[in-house]
Amino acid sequence: MSVTSPRRSGRSPRLLALLALFMPGIAACDSAEKQGQSCPEGSGSVFVEDGPDGPGCYCPAGTVANATATQCLPGSSCAPFGRAEGGVCVDIDECQEGTAGCDANAICTNKPNAAPTCACKPDFSGDGTTCTFSGDCGAFARPVDDACIDIDECQEDTAGCAATATCRNNDKAPPTCTCPANNAGDGKTCIPCEAGQKPSGNACVDVDECADGLDNCAETGSVCTNLSPGFSCRCKAPFVGDGTTCACPSGQEPSGAASCVDIDECARDLDDCDPNATCRNTFPGFTCKCKLGFDGDGQHCLPVVCPPGYEFKTSGTFAGTCQDIDECFTDTDGCDANQICINLRGSFRCDCMSSSFVKDADGHCVCKPGYAPNGANSCSDINECTNNVAGCSANATCTNLDGGALCRCKPGFQGDGKTCDPTPCAAGYQTAPSGTGCVDANECALGVAGCSANADCFNTVGSFTCRCKEGYTGNGQ
Repeated sequence: MSVTSPRRSGRSPRLLALLALFMPGIAACDSAEKQGQSCPEGSGSVFVEDGPDGPGCYCPAGTVANATATQCLPGSSCAPFGRAEGGVCVDIDECQEGTAGCDANAICTNKPNAAPTCACKPDFSGDGTTCTFSGDCGAFARPVDDACIDIDECQEDTAGCAATATCRNNDKAPPTCTCPANNAGDGKTCIPCEAGQKPSGNACVDVDECADGLDNCAETGSVCTNLSPGFSCRCKAPFVGDGTTCACPSGQEPSGAASCVDIDECARDLDDCDPNATCRNTFPGFTCKCKLGFDGDGQHCLPVVCPPGYEFKTSGTFAGTCQDIDECFTDTDGCDANQICINLRGSFRCDCMSSSFVKDADGHCVCKPGYAPNGANSCSDINECTNNVAGCSANATCTNLDGGALCRCKPGFQGDGKTCDPTPCAAGYQTAPSGTGCVDANECALGVAGCSANADCFNTVGSFTCRCKEGYTGNGQ
């Protein structure tokens, strides 16, 4: 049978003097009943019908249950560091009751069921029961009236903290210097970190927003790339955007969370093609092409207007284009009977059938000067010499040419053939007696040589010489 720890009860004065055994009430009762309402012999306990925990064996007042709860012991067994209270041993707190014997400058520490300890306070020495001021206050306190008083380095501005740091005084210990938020340094020196940086010891380092989950790329499903400083968001293919906003490329729409599909603008009537254009879906987007017979960019189509001399083809090899009209082939040229039609791109030309024709001011073909009509489609040369219409001089010869005549002055005459005058003789010559041509002039005979009287004159063809007579010298003149 075991004895339990006691507890106080308010049932009756008699029960307050009893110590309950640690055993369930029914079991204690059953055990007591089997033993004839009696407790184990030698336990020192007594049976109580209405005990605090029900019928059972309890220790009498002034006693306490032993450690195994099998026997009731005298209350004096709690001494010297405890006392019996309510049937149990309660520790005496000598420090609280002031019976430890510690010095006033000592720290008392209570020990459960054991002697307390006394230890001198800092700055004092001794065995705890007697403590003497040591006088050595260290670097962070100063002696004042047999005591070490803490130095407030923050208040006295001797902590050495940076101007932006926060100073915290510690009792008889080094002060603490703390840099402001997002500043690197030891408090003695503080370095403000820029945006996108964070302190790391005495330096500022880049904040990896991607790794630290500080970016907003995930909200749009984009890829985060760390920068120094900052970060960037890049849309995952096939999405496009600035990274903070990602969408399918123009002409596409989302298909699930990671892909885009083409929008058939033509089938959904989302195009802006002209009513006279054909819409063709592409990836991405669409194209507009004007229908046959219309021209434009597809969004604006107008009926095709061909330039003059062209017509629009609706079939054949050149369908859909403006092609030249062959006015000669379609007999819409209007050329004269003596003209031939030459087709040109966008026009035509009426040429005379032979080189003997020329066009007059009205564009009709007429015979060139010097020609006369010879049937409907040709002209023949007029012989101006035989018809005596060339206008040559009597001193000229007439030569018929194709479309004209050539008048040439005869020898001994000069001019344009229409007018011919005798040709003047060169120096040293004179007109022949026949009246045509020139013969040598004898300057010596004619007395025009100009030789000296003391010189002889000698005639030469076309000239003369003067020679001084014997006994004379000079040039003969």
